Amino acid sequence: MLALEGGQDEFIRLMRHAGTLQRRVLLLMSSSALERYEYFLETYPDLSPRLTQKLMASYLGITPQRLSMIRAERVGK
Repeated sequence: MLALEGGQDEFIRLMRHAGTLQRRVLLLMSSSALERYEYFLETYPDLSPRLTQKLMASYLGITPQRLSMIRAERVGK
């Protein structure tokens, strides 16, 4: 019976992960680069200072140059 329960826990974990991935794909498809960047900052506030611009841009689906432009635009507001 314990093996079955462990399987259920794994299934639940995988379904949560699938939901997270689905939200990420929908965000990438339906949001602007600025919206994705702002969502990233809200969702992972402690992570952004530790990531390189290249890694963050890759996660957001944009080039590092575009990320730099977005950051500059936000500072200018």
